[in-house]
Amino acid sequence: MKLISWNVNGLRACLTHDFAASFAALDADIFSVQETKMQPGQADFAPEGYTEYTYSAEKKGYSGTACWCREQPLTVTAGIGIEHSVRRQHRQPRYARIRTDTPTKSLQNRAG
Repeated sequence: MKLISWNVNGLRACLTHDFAASFAALDADIFSVQETKMQPGQADFAPEGYTEYTYSAEKKGYSGTACWCREQPLTVTAGIGIEHSVRRQHRQPRYARIRTDTPTKSLQNRAG
C-alpha cells in the first residue's frame, strides 16, 4: 500500500503546474494534500478510480485538506474542535490514516 501526503500550499495553483501528472506518476493508493486553500468545487480535478474527500476551513482561501482513496474507507471523520483546524480521519480494515492541519496561531490562542 502506498500513501502520499503533500503540503501543496494552494491546490488550484498546483493544478496549473502539472499536479495531475505528478499524481498519476506517484500511483498512490491514498493521496492526501494539506493547505488546499479552497472550498469544494473550486477546482476541476477528479482522478479516475479514486473517491475524493475534502474538508475546508470556514474562512475562504484558508487551510483545507483533500484525500483521494482507491478503496473506500470504512469511516471518515472530520474536525477536532479547535477553531480553524482541519482534520480528517480515514479508517481502513488494517489501519487508520489521520490528517491534521492546525495553524500555529489557533494552538497559541487555545493555550491562552
